[in-house]
Amino acid sequence: MQAIVAVAVNTFREAVRDRVLYGVLGLASLVLLFTLVLAELSLDQQRRIVLDLGLASISLFSVLAAVFLGSSLLYKEIERKTLYVILPKPIRRHEFLLGKYFGIALTAFVLNLLVTVLVTLVLNAAKVSNGRDVTEPGDYYADAGDPRVQADLASRDDLTPREPYL
Repeated sequence: MQAIVAVAVNTFREAVRDRVLYGVLGLASLVLLFTLVLAELSLDQQRRIVLDLGLASISLFSVLAAVFLGSSLLYKEIERKTLYVILPKPIRRHEFLLGKYFGIALTAFVLNLLVTVLVTLVLNAAKVSNGRDVTEPGDYYADAGDPRVQADLASRDDLTPREPYL
């Protein structure tokens, strides 16, 4: 068990030092900032757009990070020949593979946590409503003092709603 934890911690340290992880995190940040632009283009669905794209980016970028980090870390192990030094030691191959897996999983978890914080910051920065009607009850009667509105209301025999005054 100690061998698995040692390999996992070492894999996590290697992954944090890798530039690929920072590239994925930077790309996720750009996508989340772009959701603010897309949210402005939607009609009263800003929060939904930011949440949907934020959750999709969490899923997408965690998979990308796992694939890129897994392949680059294995390549670096073979290129630097550290794999040939580790495997003859008293560590079983399945312990080594499990340690690598848990190290990459820990890295993906930390990346998901960071992107979740970014999504929360983008939601707070957007200052969007939560999809509910944000008008106050007094807003419906804001035009009641307008003589045109009073004349229109007086001329109606039924009070069915008509086109709003803009």
